Amino acid sequence: MGTLQPRERVYYLDHKSKKALLCGDIVGGQILCDCCYLIVSISEFEAHSKSKICDPLKNIYVGGGRSLLQCLAQTWSMQDEYACNFFNLVCLESDDQNDNICCDGCPSTFHERCLDIQTLPTGDWQCCPCKFCVKQKDSSEGFHQSMNNACRICGQRYHQSCLKSIGANTAHSKQEFLCGNSCKELYERLEKLLGVKYQTEDGFSWSFICRTDFDSNASQLEPRMVECNSKLGVALSIMNECFLPCIVNKSRINLMRSVIYNCGSNISRLDFKRFVTAILQRYDEIISVASIRIHGNQLAEMPYIGTRSIYRRQGMCSKLLSSIELALSFLEVELLVIPVVSTVKNTWIDAFGFEPLDLRSKTIIKGMNLLVFPNTEILQKKIPKRYFSINFTPTQGMFNLV
Repeated sequence: MGTLQPRERVYYLDHKSKKALLCGDIVGGQILCDCCYLIVSISEFEAHSKSKICDPLKNIYVGGGRSLLQCLAQTWSMQDEYACNFFNLVCLESDDQNDNICCDGCPSTFHERCLDIQTLPTGDWQCCPCKFCVKQKDSSEGFHQSMNNACRICGQRYHQSCLKSIGANTAHSKQEFLCGNSCKELYERLEKLLGVKYQTEDGFSWSFICRTDFDSNASQLEPRMVECNSKLGVALSIMNECFLPCIVNKSRINLMRSVIYNCGSNISRLDFKRFVTAILQRYDEIISVASIRIHGNQLAEMPYIGTRSIYRRQGMCSKLLSSIELALSFLEVELLVIPVVSTVKNTWIDAFGFEPLDLRSKTIIKGMNLLVFPNTEILQKKIPKRYFSINFTPTQGMFNLV
């Protein structure tokens, strides 16, 4: 529980009377309740206090007059900040940087083998967006700057001079826009999902969350923002339990952490700000997590999915995957793709319904910036269309997609 110590005394405060309604001790991230001598979650501790407020983070306090909300915010602010705004030639597919070809029109870099070319081109060479965009030569502010404009949903990059011609919604900023009506609708649907807990059965729930910046010293902290950021810290610890560390060569970026905390960059390969994290909980305990990045209505990628070791082989991955498919169907995304190693390929095909990429999907992903790994194969799963009788609208206040 953040900056709290084991066996630290906590109490539920009634703000009107300024009296403690119930006391307990911190034990393993939960609370040993004084009224029943059972280890309970913070929500259960609030219920035992007979309070009807339903806001445990704001009303459970520790010594020194700090609420759990303030403790979580303080813990988040103590983490090292990630600076991802730099130019780097690292390719996530390979540690070899000697065969990278640089576009003469923009900061993009490519492997010769990824371009399916046998010999290095002579003279100036341009990537497809530069070569076939007829307005590129008319840009007066330079392509290096203008090509930094990426759609907030599909990630497609455009020149600033091209934004009007494609009907882009630039209300937020020219650097973060929505390139068309389909991305605008998808963005609005995604905002309805973020941070909202959806109950399933037997105490299970799922939600989509992402990092939200806030001032930990602010007088009014938004509980949902602090809680979501704290859950990301737990999600990262679960992923670290499931996967070996992956440090991007030379840039020294911790790949897993950058994905979970959706860190941005002006380099496409290192830009992870469109990632969201799907979590499966049972009551207040996070059990399984997955990293999702949506590339418009065509597909979403899921490079990471993991379950806490004590809950493996109990169907938790299947529960989370079903929830992710439900969310993607609501977002009207057609395809989910994952990278797999050969040893688990058959499991994903037989148990979870994935299949090798078809020709159409191979063509689609060639123009996308997917997170890929050495010695892996990409599998796909078609998302069935559903007609929703429920409305995915949050019942409480929500924050915007960053």
